[in-house]
Amino acid sequence: MGRPLRIRFYEPNTIIHVMSKTAGGAFLLESDVVKMRFLIILKGLLGAFSFKLVGFTIMDNHFHLLLEAEDINDLRDEEVLERVGEAGIYKRLFLLKDVLSLRRRLSDLSEFMKNLKERFSKWFNREFDRYGYFWGGRYKSVVVEGGDAFRICKGYIEMNPVNAGIVGSPEEYKFSSCGEMGEFMGIEGDGVVEVDECLMGGEISQLEDGLAFGSLDFIGRFHDRFVDKLKLKRLRNYKPFTKRKSFFSFINTRG
Repeated sequence: MGRPLRIRFYEPNTIIHVMSKTAGGAFLLESDVVKMRFLIILKGLLGAFSFKLVGFTIMDNHFHLLLEAEDINDLRDEEVLERVGEAGIYKRLFLLKDVLSLRRRLSDLSEFMKNLKERFSKWFNREFDRYGYFWGGRYKSVVVEGGDAFRICKGYIEMNPVNAGIVGSPEEYKFSSCGEMGEFMGIEGDGVVEVDECLMGGEISQLEDGLAFGSLDFIGRFHDRFVDKLKLKRLRNYKPFTKRKSFFSFINTRG
């Protein structure tokens, strides 16, 4: 089986669930100091890249981000250069004032995740005199439909510490979008998302291992857009989301 489809560029307002784990599942993110540094680095990069953070949870051995793509073309050239300069990234392109290349990189999810994971791992290894890989391979990303599908995904992300037995309710967990650090990361307080019983089912992996999550119409439009990059294997690729027949996940891979 080949690697899952990797989407790098998104239309504005597209919602993406992104997840990444530490190497071997080690609890390298366990300390509050370490989690805080991760959020500081994340916040700095969000100020440059064309992604808005709308949900997150930082666990001891992995993290979940819920991002919304923004339109990089809404920014003037001067604003693009200012963002890059403040973030201290792509210094050569910044000095050359190559705004066209910068716009492309700042709207590329792979570039965003590369900067985030590399910056953090270098800080961690330097801070704790550590060597070797910090992250356990590539990140995962799932395109999520708005509305109820978005609320289910956000609820799943914020329920991670509850399901892990760390806290009794999601708002008690400091390092999540509905906890204390939600305000620090600039996420508007919209309360705790009600958790549906379907979130307890085994099919929840679709929010991590799938390619797209939402209604069958949404899944169909996703397939139509990326049909040249996908190899269909009949309708079984469109998997019902537990008992909620109105939600499906596209789970196909290439190869």
